Amino acid sequence: MFRLHPLMIDSVMVSLFCVVLAGCGGGEALGPTVTVTGQVTLDGQPFSDAVIWLNSPKTGAGYNAELDDEGRYTVQIQDTAVGESYNVFFSGAAPEEGAVDGAGTPQGPQPPPIPGRYHDGSTSGLTAQLTGETTQSFDFALDSK
Repeated sequence: MFRLHPLMIDSVMVSLFCVVLAGCGGGEALGPTVTVTGQVTLDGQPFSDAVIWLNSPKTGAGYNAELDDEGRYTVQIQDTAVGESYNVFFSGAAPEEGAVDGAGTPQGPQPPPIPGRYHDGSTSGLTAQLTGETTQSFDFALDSK
């Protein structure tokens, strides 16, 4: 009967581990990280209490940031390809701690609702096409009509 020597088993295990580890490499990056900034308005007024999403229809990668009180945002997009276009849409911001009582009743004034078409990147009509610049700005003017 054939028996493997204990040192041979160790060598095979180390070799197998190295092959598996090499296969888990991150691969090449598509491009640089781009900082996208801008301001969002609704009917001409700064829009806040929402999250802006930039979604790549090519890769499915999505990036987001909460809008501040002035409607401004900053999103870091990693491994961008020059000329890639991102669909832009919005979702409601997570409520702040203490914004609802124990029964789930909202406390304080509520933000204006996000018009329905802006909830989906395929219906919003908003895009951000990235160039080779590492910092880019896109302002979005939403309307409730």
